[in-house]
Amino acid sequence: LFWCAYARNKRSLGLDLEDAADRRVLLRLVSGADFLIESECPGRMAELGLGYEHLSQVQPGLVYVSITPFGQQGPKAQWAATDLTLVAAGGFAYLSGDADGPPLRVRVPQAHAQAGADAAVGALIAHAERRRSGRGQHVDVSMQESVTLATMFRILDEPVGMAPAERVAGGLQAGGVLVPLRHRVRDGWVTLGPSILPSTGHFMKRLLEWVAEEGFCDPALAQEDWGSFGLRLGARRLPEDAYEPVARSLDTFFASKSQAELMSAAV
Repeated sequence: LFWCAYARNKRSLGLDLEDAADRRVLLRLVSGADFLIESECPGRMAELGLGYEHLSQVQPGLVYVSITPFGQQGPKAQWAATDLTLVAAGGFAYLSGDADGPPLRVRVPQAHAQAGADAAVGALIAHAERRRSGRGQHVDVSMQESVTLATMFRILDEPVGMAPAERVAGGLQAGGVLVPLRHRVRDGWVTLGPSILPSTGHFMKRLLEWVAEEGFCDPALAQEDWGSFGLRLGARRLPEDAYEPVARSLDTFFASKSQAELMSAAV
């Protein structure tokens, strides 16, 4: 099921890269390709004559993307890894779990998904440059680095003078404040990722406008600068109870809705 979801609407062709005839088929495909994405152990594709240096001669505009546990170079480049070891090495597990318990791995694999998203962005940036210069590039993606980026740099809070990041359950820590993620609805529970950062503040504004329209909060609450709210909380530039009016309003609002009603509104 996992593979079916990720491979939906994709065409496939099975090739044995150990076989010379199949490698020739791949070379023909590469000659007209925009992108090649591989996840072999660093150096293996070059051994087969399929590394970036070789394929860029076949197709100078090729965007060649390598996704590996620890990148193409460095002391761990040849190390094998699983999702568990990568979320630990990237710091993600440190932030997952209860405050009084050990670090935990998120149930759905994260490292490959995060690296895949970063690889897609890197590939598109390289493609934009190719449109300008006609030249392809080798995009090197380290899953460990992708996992670290996915922590939203929380593991760096303390070194830059913010409150140390801690594991919390059912919420998000911002400074000394626990921002709830779970809310009870009429027929169960829902999870809401609070949109209190620069790229997502407009979502919180729209949500609170809806909450205010239904009489569950003061309309002025929606006019808060939600794009900077999380940063100000984390830097302790807001009182620790600053989010409490929002949490109370959301609790009462969600309690009046069913999961289906909220899903319908969300999509």
